[in-house]
Amino acid sequence: MVDAGVAIAGIIMLMFGMFYLFFFLIWILFAVAMLVGFVLWILMIIDAVQRKFPNENDKVLWIIILVFIGIPGAILYYLMVKSKDKKTKASAKK
Repeated sequence: MVDAGVAIAGIIMLMFGMFYLFFFLIWILFAVAMLVGFVLWILMIIDAVQRKFPNENDKVLWIIILVFIGIPGAILYYLMVKSKDKKTKASAKK
């Protein structure tokens, strides 16, 4: 028969193991999200440099925003510039 103290110690060790597994998975998800954000940031900088804006000042402004604000700037650029470009291309095909 198993001693009650040993059983409780086993349960506590299992709980700590589950906690560390959960903590490790959170860090893995965080690392993947940061990697995806970094790739998005680089792609949006490349797009801003290559894109023909109606005004040259817009290009400079977007590049400054992307470089200094980082990933939030890349998300903003994607939502404000890149998604409009996709909508324009989709409506031109119709």
